Amino acid sequence: MTRRSRRRPHASVILAAATLAAATCAPLAANVFAADGRDPRRFADADPADVDAHAPVGSVSADFTLRNVTTFGGVAPGEGTAFMVSPCYALTAYHVLFGGGAPTLNPMGNYPVTLRFGGDAAGHPALVVKGRVRVWGSAGRAAPDVALILLDGCPGRRIGWFDLAPAPTPTSRAPTSPAPTPVGTPVTMPGFAADRSMRRLSVQTDCRIRAVLPARGWLLHDCASREGSSGAPLLVRRGGQHIVVGINAGEFDPSPGIEPAYTPARANWAIDAATLRTAARLVAVIARDQQRARTPNPLAPNPLNRTPRAPPP
Repeated sequence: MTRRSRRRPHASVILAAATLAAATCAPLAANVFAADGRDPRRFADADPADVDAHAPVGSVSADFTLRNVTTFGGVAPGEGTAFMVSPCYALTAYHVLFGGGAPTLNPMGNYPVTLRFGGDAAGHPALVVKGRVRVWGSAGRAAPDVALILLDGCPGRRIGWFDLAPAPTPTSRAPTSPAPTPVGTPVTMPGFAADRSMRRLSVQTDCRIRAVLPARGWLLHDCASREGSSGAPLLVRRGGQHIVVGINAGEFDPSPGIEPAYTPARANWAIDAATLRTAARLVAVIARDQQRARTPNPLAPNPLNRTPRAPPP
């Protein structure tokens, strides 16, 4: 679901988790489900309420190329979906920017990106922001397939951000085990897709969590997913605002057409927010930025009463 140019991808690295091989992306082919054969997505710019509610979601593109040290050429810049998680930080899928592999990255390196928010019917963005990748993980269980981007000007102060689903309350039975999102949970997925437009946000509101794979930290879902939608948030409405329960990341057995019904063999999958909560550095950076915010989240139901979260000890 990561949109890439037609240049040949990096051939010397593979996914860290062998089980991800079944979720390899094919150009413009992922999985869309609809009993009536009609694409269930709609463009957000057609409804002002959609524009406001999903303002923190943007398209992201890499402004760098990773050089392949063993062969000529390099990894073409990626393009996908990202969303604000605090005033200054946006989150996307790791493979959107760094490809479907595990290259050795320089922790002091500069990995610049561009985010575009609020595209209209003509594809003109309302806001274009530059940023740099600051925290990342590979596809392994110890490091979720995510990348955290620090954006110039902290646009979340104006357009808002989505909070990650809160950590579960510890129990005596499983004091350290994160609680996955329940099967059957209705979710909304706003994102960009190459088969529609990488400059106009699409939204689907009538999809659900179909299965949970705790050992992988994945949620299987039936939201329409095409190339470019990697990094899109899976949202639920709680307390009058959207929170993130997962990040769209891949699919099984991609199909170029519209499937009449969801099947596990062609499920789309997302990284569970419960898994993200186990990435201590990621959570600490987001929480610290929220705490330092000079203004409350514009998307909060009652911003004046919102108290920024303190960073974990």
